[in-house]
Amino acid sequence: MVEAAVDVGFADLSIKRVADRLGVVPTALYHHVANRHDLYVAAGEHVVDGLELPRDATSPGGYLRELAHALRHLEQRHPGIGAFCSTADPAATATEEKISAAAADLTEMDVSSTDAAMLTAIAANIAFSFAATERAEGQRAASDQADELFDWVITNAVGALVSDRANAPWNRR
Repeated sequence: MVEAAVDVGFADLSIKRVADRLGVVPTALYHHVANRHDLYVAAGEHVVDGLELPRDATSPGGYLRELAHALRHLEQRHPGIGAFCSTADPAATATEEKISAAAADLTEMDVSSTDAAMLTAIAANIAFSFAATERAEGQRAASDQADELFDWVITNAVGALVSDRANAPWNRR
């Protein structure tokens, strides 16, 4: 059922569409989920669970760049997953754990927990927004030019954020 929901996609997700995909009546799904929201959370959690966090990065900037690339690809494969991640739905515990794990990885690189949380959120926002803009403008997701532009944007944004985080608004007292 969850795979069928993922296949339907976040933008078109409904109990009826998932039931149609599975070849069952919609009421059959209510034995597994209480409502569309529960189905949405289950699908989102499933997709986010498949996200591999960077493991070979040797610097905060490298980690954030790799994370941003992975998140952009996730949004390209599953349009709407960025919006799901951004909602901070209390039912999405696995998503919160994945985001927390990414921030924790940065703290292991001597980044404060506050900086790690903010930097992770900013990198994710850039990645999800870029992919959504590509989709809205009808750009081919695998375009070399779009890949080059994204790499330039994320490299420069992350470079600026990491190098000047002592002056970041969240660190001003």
